[in-house]
Amino acid sequence: MVTEEDPADCVLKAKVHNVKNLSQLLKCIHFKDVAVCFASKNGLKFVTEDSKCMQAAAFIGEDIFQEYTLEEELIGFRIELNVLMECLTILDGDASMNLYYKGYGFPLRLVIVEEDIVTDCSIKTMEALETLHFTLPNEEVVNKMIVDGPRFRDVLADLDTDSELVTFKMSPDPPHFTVATLR
Repeated sequence: MVTEEDPADCVLKAKVHNVKNLSQLLKCIHFKDVAVCFASKNGLKFVTEDSKCMQAAAFIGEDIFQEYTLEEELIGFRIELNVLMECLTILDGDASMNLYYKGYGFPLRLVIVEEDIVTDCSIKTMEALETLHFTLPNEEVVNKMIVDGPRFRDVLADLDTDSELVTFKMSPDPPHFTVATLR
């Protein structure tokens, strides 16, 4: 029998009725094995980085969860994204999930339920490392874009790997976005 975590012991508790949405979102940033998770009153933010020069983030707002409780202002930990993704996709259908975290040094616990099947996952966490802060003054930001991770990865995979330079062009006129390589 699965026992519930004592709510008084957990600094983070969350419940979501459909883990499929969560796993789809995390799949978009799954280009590295380890992610940093930050929990705030606004929700969970997962960040992956590559060589301190590229960063992907997925934010899951607290309104996505049916229940979301955080006892501290901000907590952070690193987690093996591969393991987390396996846990979230272990059941096929519309599984619900309860998430529990007691704090520094404790594992992240996921209790995933689909019909009569209960899966209890305990994932080791590590100390959160500082992530890059890509902040530019608003007057210097000319364009911003939000991309579909898998589709954008396909675009990048089609580029000439022998090229020394990649250009991204954004325009209000068609074509609105182009990617090209130069030798």
